[in-house]
Amino acid sequence: MQHSLVHIHQQYLLIKDLSLPERLAFFQKNTTSISNFNNFENTEEINFFTKLSLEHLATLMDKKQFIDVANQANIYLRSLTHNETKKVKSTAQKELYHEILFIKSIADYNLKNYKQALTSFKLLVAEQPENQNFKKWLHTLKHVKYSPVINTAFKISMLVLLIALLVRSYFNSPLFRIIIVLIPLLSLLLTAIFKIYLKNSYQKLNK
Repeated sequence: MQHSLVHIHQQYLLIKDLSLPERLAFFQKNTTSISNFNNFENTEEINFFTKLSLEHLATLMDKKQFIDVANQANIYLRSLTHNETKKVKSTAQKELYHEILFIKSIADYNLKNYKQALTSFKLLVAEQPENQNFKKWLHTLKHVKYSPVINTAFKISMLVLLIALLVRSYFNSPLFRIIIVLIPLLSLLLTAIFKIYLKNSYQKLNK
């Protein structure tokens, strides 16, 4: 085991109950050493890396430094990905990957990087379909991302339908009269259904 990781963990135990700025300063000093650790030989090493990496990200989250959270999480995720080819391929290592990805996804959400956050939450739900917290965040993100689009589409469809009803009498073809009303009507129905689905899914998981 690399002595530096053991030493860093021992130092952290001495300062873990100190103030947030002091803990943040500790991690700023030791970030490189923790991030560069890339040779897990046993579960004990993973445990040390787990505690330090998650505490580091939690400290950054407490400071609402979401850009730093996302960037640092990416570094830790790369370290874990590198270690997949090493001797230890444990469940604990996979769970840590999910925990770090979850924290990064929340940071992306707060940064309004909805596309990246949505991709990550879909992966998390696919990997752990029984995890209700992952599902809750996924549906929350879908609600936040798609609701404005659906609301706009609903209003446009309503407006087009009203215009079609007003102007259809100016056309001689009965078939064309039906078509110009049917298209916005179908669009209105589809957007209404999707709007209800998003709302119900969101409310169901947030009870």
